[in-house]
Amino acid sequence: MNYQLIHKSPLIVGLLAAIIFCVMMMVFSGMGLLVLIPVFVGALPIYVATLGWGTRAGVVATLAIIAVTTIISEPASGLLIGMMIAAPAALAGHQANLAQPDASGSGELQWYPLSQILFWITLLIIAAVLVFGIILDFDPAEIAPKIATQLKPLLPPLENNRELSIDDIVKVFELNLQILPFVLPSLWIGIHFLNLLLAMTITRRMNVLARPVEDIAAAINLPQSTLVLLVVSLTGTAITSQPFNYGFAVAAGGLVMAFSIVGLAIMHKHIRGWSIRAPMLFFIYTMITLVFFPIYLFSFAGLLKVAGNKNLNRNLNSDE
Repeated sequence: MNYQLIHKSPLIVGLLAAIIFCVMMMVFSGMGLLVLIPVFVGALPIYVATLGWGTRAGVVATLAIIAVTTIISEPASGLLIGMMIAAPAALAGHQANLAQPDASGSGELQWYPLSQILFWITLLIIAAVLVFGIILDFDPAEIAPKIATQLKPLLPPLENNRELSIDDIVKVFELNLQILPFVLPSLWIGIHFLNLLLAMTITRRMNVLARPVEDIAAAINLPQSTLVLLVVSLTGTAITSQPFNYGFAVAAGGLVMAFSIVGLAIMHKHIRGWSIRAPMLFFIYTMITLVFFPIYLFSFAGLLKVAGNKNLNRNLNSDE
């Protein structure tokens, strides 16, 4: 295939992105932990296509992915994959390519703030997880026994060769499912933001990214309205009963993750030039990868930055 044709055709690039995603899904399905590869990098081809070749490429990739997954599985699966993986990537890529002339009349372009991109990724993932929960009819008391029955034969025996009872396994899974509404949107938002940053690096090296290089650690922030949303979601989680508290927990988990990303950006900015920067980052991200929950500690720094930025609504990329 002629590279020049690919370079000029968003349609072809969008279809290629969809093909790459579908191939990953088929190749790694049923391969144990390798099935997580499409989860973590499935959105990357859509990000690359949209950032490098424009909104049409992202839309084509999203529609193609939804169509294929709907045909080979069922409409609900196509909708969920579209909302959880393809649509956020297409939207974020579209926003990253938006620019307008600077108000000062200098002729320079003002690019759509990364902070707003993070905000919209957060809202879209929260909405997608809520739809996922409604379609699944999420109820830990009903889901846990089904998971326990399927996984019991795969679990190793205890030290004294005594097998875990179904009731014990059900209790463990039900406890874990109780925190899933909070953790799932957090994990998904983190995955999408990492894919966005990786795709920006790839497209810049391919010389197809219009957006200029920027100080991401200094630019990342959130609108102050997210503070109100966080308070409402945490309050709703505490005072409402099932299933409504699960919905509020989804919103709270997504928002806390967004603040955690801002906090991580603050950390990256402040340790620049430190001699121990590399081992420090290695230790922090290893802990986050293995345990995940330490990432929430950075949300406090993010909260303080957003709450203290009085000029955020005027300039979302300001580091004041």
